[in-house]
Amino acid sequence: MMLAMPTVLRQNGFAVMIPVGDHPPPHVHVVKGDHVLIVNLGDGDHEPSIRDNEGMNASEKSKAFRIVLDHRDRLLAQWRKFHG
Repeated sequence: MMLAMPTVLRQNGFAVMIPVGDHPPPHVHVVKGDHVLIVNLGDGDHEPSIRDNEGMNASEKSKAFRIVLDHRDRLLAQWRKFHG
């Protein structure tokens, strides 16, 4: 089954998407071209962390993760809006 993944943020060629109807923990998919970085957003007990990297080089990965960190509160709010 293919999940809907609306883009909730675009920055510097990266698209940050949240899968709707997906599983916890709260996470986003950061896409650039054919490459995807999946980042757990963390919560009160856990810091954000990279869960999976599908093809991003070290520089892209660092930039993508920085975007998520810079917008974490907004992304968590969007996750909760989609998932309750």
